[in-house]
Amino acid sequence: MKLFAVGLPGKKASLNLSINAIVVLILAIVMLGLGLAFIRNVFGGATEKIKSGLENVDIRTPASSDNPITIADVTMKRTAETRVEVGVYNGDVTPKSNIKLQISECTDSQGNAIANNPIIAAPPHPSLQPSVGTGFRAIFSWEDASNRAPPTGTYVCTIEALEGTTSFETAQFYVQLVS
Repeated sequence: MKLFAVGLPGKKASLNLSINAIVVLILAIVMLGLGLAFIRNVFGGATEKIKSGLENVDIRTPASSDNPITIADVTMKRTAETRVEVGVYNGDVTPKSNIKLQISECTDSQGNAIANNPIIAAPPHPSLQPSVGTGFRAIFSWEDASNRAPPTGTYVCTIEALEGTTSFETAQFYVQLVS
């Protein structure tokens, strides 16, 4: 009578066990890799959104696809400066770079163009991704080199968002000059 089975059947069992262990180990490594890749993509995207959110200036009226440039109507003294907040939204499918603001024209209440347009001073925004908005804090003034501002009254001005020197969005707003 034999107490222990010695021979080929015991070796087959140990060979099956080692193949199963290898398959389980390979599956575990693959699942770990897929899990790590998923987590990296999820948190990587969140990190980029947080970075772009921190770069943007928070303004009261942010721009959107329905309203790509936002600026509140301006009331100011003729020879003073005033602070304004401007929102710009990139509705294009390509990123924009070196975003600047410019006042392209102003007209008075009779429809006459004003010779000297106001100045809007704001640092350029380095880049603007598609379907993303950003904010600018700017200083608005209307004096030219000879320190002349137009007479008191209401004016309609057009502001442009420029990529370099190319305009990609425009909006109109009112400027009320008081003495």
